[in-house]
Amino acid sequence: MATNENGTHTIDTARAVARAVVLHGPVSRSEVARRLGLSPASMTRLSKPLIEQGLLVESDVVADPGHGRLVRPLDVSAALRFVGIKIAVGAVHGVLTDARATILAHLDEPLTTSDPDEVIRAAGVLIDRLSAGERVHSVGVSLGGHTDDHSSVVLSRSLGWRSVALGERLTEVSGLPVVVENDVTALTVAHHLFSSDRDSDRFALVTVGVGVGCGLVINGDVVRQLDATSPSPSMMILNPAGPTVPEGPRGSALAYLASTNVAIAASAASGRVLSFDEAIELARDGDTVVRQVITERAAYLGRFIAGIATLSYVTRFILSGEGIAIAEVGEDAMNDAIAESRPGWSTPLDIDVAPTTMRDWARGAASVAIWAMIENYSADDRW
Repeated sequence: MATNENGTHTIDTARAVARAVVLHGPVSRSEVARRLGLSPASMTRLSKPLIEQGLLVESDVVADPGHGRLVRPLDVSAALRFVGIKIAVGAVHGVLTDARATILAHLDEPLTTSDPDEVIRAAGVLIDRLSAGERVHSVGVSLGGHTDDHSSVVLSRSLGWRSVALGERLTEVSGLPVVVENDVTALTVAHHLFSSDRDSDRFALVTVGVGVGCGLVINGDVVRQLDATSPSPSMMILNPAGPTVPEGPRGSALAYLASTNVAIAASAASGRVLSFDEAIELARDGDTVVRQVITERAAYLGRFIAGIATLSYVTRFILSGEGIAIAEVGEDAMNDAIAESRPGWSTPLDIDVAPTTMRDWARGAASVAIWAMIENYSADDRW
């Protein structure tokens, strides 16, 4: 495609420059040019308006590791601010971040109902409080549900929502642009952009908690669920003779791994009502009966991971979520199940456990807003 100075190709290339700086910055112009196949002159021409508009800044002078010359690396502006909102059952969680998704402030607002009006009111309160005295660019919102257009919630089973104009209504309340995304996808975006895996073009994020999720980055792109009727990986059947749950098929990953279902199994085995956290604590303390339940569930987690690896060809895994303690308590059982589920000649899986708080989920929402800023870049933007 020929380069048109004021045309679509130039804007797309400018977006690519901004994207490369967000992913790899602080980074020299020569390194960005090398990654994108640009000439030095093109790189200078494209970066100038990004700096003048306030999206990118020049960092302090350093020696370029490639050739030793003094350079001023490009980085995303530290002055940019974003709000991330995570909608959960029982509370709305919010963070204020910079353009690297560093959390600068955090607030929570309890909910007594999942009625959309009440949730939007609570989210609006958090946005207002977090934005006080700050020049916020935009808001990212994440929840357990599906959106087709990054604005309306088509379906959220956990909240009991259908066709809720969440983004539009929050924009009316806050006066700010709002981007809506599935919570697991948003957390995957945060890992893709702002974690030690930001240079990886292929990895999986498995989350275990109230639900079970799987986010994928393939060839540098975050994979999104096609539509609300496409079953998520949590519906993967791990044992057709396994337990039943109202939300999915018998023996599914959700039936075995969701924290509520783990607590139910531990309670049944021990003969007393236990919460998930209590079950984990007892397993850590050596309660034989409860520990057996947790290690069994960890083994099913291993089979779940192996299944994802086989289907996606991914070997790098990040395990996260509030319920991922089962992977720590039952690590040996999980690893044994992975080994049993994969041929001996296969590439070993690289697995890290990264427990997640609600602030991390909200940070994922902010990351979606940051990414949307880059993807929607226009020559008329000012920050």
